[in-house]
Amino acid sequence: MRRLDGWMRFYCSGRLRAFREDGGTVWDTIDGRRRRLGLTA
Repeated sequence: MRRLDGWMRFYCSGRLRAFREDGGTVWDTIDGRRRRLGLTA
């Protein structure tokens, strides 16, 4: 469970992804994008 938890934490807050925004590509983490869009508490 610890290994899975560590992997999930890395997947959301450590792994960079490309997102299409405003006609361009923005590289960010999943958590970073959620924060930018105001989707986190």
